[in-house]
Amino acid sequence: MPESPSVLVAVGNGNSHKLPKQDYPNIFTEYNISSLGATANGDFYNRVARHPAIENKTEFDIYGFMEGNCRYTDKDSVQKIVDFFHKHERIEVVVCDLIRSTNSFKSRIYVQPQATNNIPFFVRKSVIHKIDFTEEDLMLQNQLEKLRKEHTIFHIASPLISILEKET
Repeated sequence: MPESPSVLVAVGNGNSHKLPKQDYPNIFTEYNISSLGATANGDFYNRVARHPAIENKTEFDIYGFMEGNCRYTDKDSVQKIVDFFHKHERIEVVVCDLIRSTNSFKSRIYVQPQATNNIPFFVRKSVIHKIDFTEEDLMLQNQLEKLRKEHTIFHIASPLISILEKET
């Protein structure tokens, strides 16, 4: 049986850095942790894209970028993302629907990649050299817009990632 594609997920600054365990055998995660003297998220994402800090691993099949307030909605979210990439080799950039979660309620967010959304996204290694985050509001959205100029953004119509928000 061939080895599962390797997935590296870069998680930016946030309140807590504990992503739920995934039923996926080949996932790696790097966190930008404030208590360890975190760098700006843009610099962190760019460093992960070019020089991952995973021992004995310099390249991955799929890279993901998300803010620190994101979590996987299900224990097989990563597997579903990998399966989607496997549908066709031309699928190079992927987003998915989200769940907005607070202490008192959850709501589904139907993502439209062309709308203004600062949403997590995943790319194949063939696209990683085009990643160049700049430190600004809507950083993930702006990077997606740059990628959209050369690549089709594919959308998984399933809420695989949750965004945790504080109630106001």
